[in-house]
This record gives sequence, C-alpha cells and structure tokens, in this order.
Amino acid sequence: MKAQTAMEFVMLVGGVILFVALVVILVRGGVFAGAEANIDNQSQIIASLKAGLNATVSP
Repeated sequence: MKAQTAMEFVMLVGGVILFVALVVILVRGGVFAGAEANIDNQSQIIASLKAGLNATVSP
C-alpha cells in the first residue's frame, strides 16, 4: 500500500511540474517565437516570385 501511495505522489508531482513548464513556455512564447518573422519572410519571397511571373507573362 505504501508503494502505491508513493507512486501516486510521484506522478502528481511530475504532472504539476509538467503543467508549470508548459505554462511558462507558452507565456514566454518560446515555442513559436520565430514563426511570425519566418512567415513574413516567406510571404515576401512569394510576392516577389508572383511579381516576376506577372512581368514576364504580360499579353
């Protein structure tokens, strides 16, 4: 019985630590920090490619 109680306590503490770590990561924006800059860069590349295609395919 003591082993089961100890295991439940360890799992509870582990779950709390995992939850706190996820909240800290999401609040600080550490996971998706560079995503916005990357999307802007890719959008500019696509826009320049489209402009180049429109310039060469004029009727």
